[in-house]
Amino acid sequence: MLWVDKYKPKNSSELVGDPKKIKKVVEFVSNYNKQKKKALLLYGPNGIGKSCFGYAIANELNLEVMELNA
Repeated sequence: MLWVDKYKPKNSSELVGDPKKIKKVVEFVSNYNKQKKKALLLYGPNGIGKSCFGYAIANELNLEVMELNA
């Protein structure tokens, strides 16, 4: 097993960052059907953990991930 796979965060409590923003994204995703806005865009430079963030939240909420790249 690769080191990066072994130690990647499994849920939002293991993510490092602004706890308020992490909580806001988790609430958005968990209440997706009730939201008026139906999109969430994660952006930033390469290697800062955007995909890792998405996968950790999806894993926590038992959601399937469909990843699209340019």
